Amino acid sequence: MNANDLHSLSHTSSETPRRTESRGGAHDLLMDSMRLGPAPTRAREGAVIVTSVLFLAAVIAILQPPVIAAAIVSGVVALHLAVRWVLGTRKWGAA
Repeated sequence: MNANDLHSLSHTSSETPRRTESRGGAHDLLMDSMRLGPAPTRAREGAVIVTSVLFLAAVIAILQPPVIAAAIVSGVVALHLAVRWVLGTRKWGAA
């Protein structure tokens, strides 16, 4: 058996479609919240928004920044989440 045989063996099974395996809900949520664009589905984007708001509230409660700083950061996060939702609505409607 040589390198060409190994290469052809690895490509013979490519005729069957590969399943994408999910690593679990927490992994998917983390990956969806880290990407700049929207999540693949409306429900997953909703979960990202809820967890992002809860995370932001926890950080603000722990750090207790000045009111102006907390308002600015909250506004930026809200704007980012709103843009993600609008872009996702266009994507989800096309499917």
